[in-house]
Amino acid sequence: MEDKKLDLNSIIGFLLIGAILLYMLWQNQPTPEQLAAQEEAQQEQLASRSC
Repeated sequence: MEDKKLDLNSIIGFLLIGAILLYMLWQNQPTPEQLAAQEEAQQEQLASRSC
């Protein structure tokens, strides 16, 4: 019976999957405009609660 070893193809596959996941995380970052809008909405929500 064959031993279960980590061969070169498995390592390349894991690296490709990791690279794809990192790329997806990088692409889905919010833009500065979205961050500013989110901060403004949060400030408005806090202001409406305190009144």
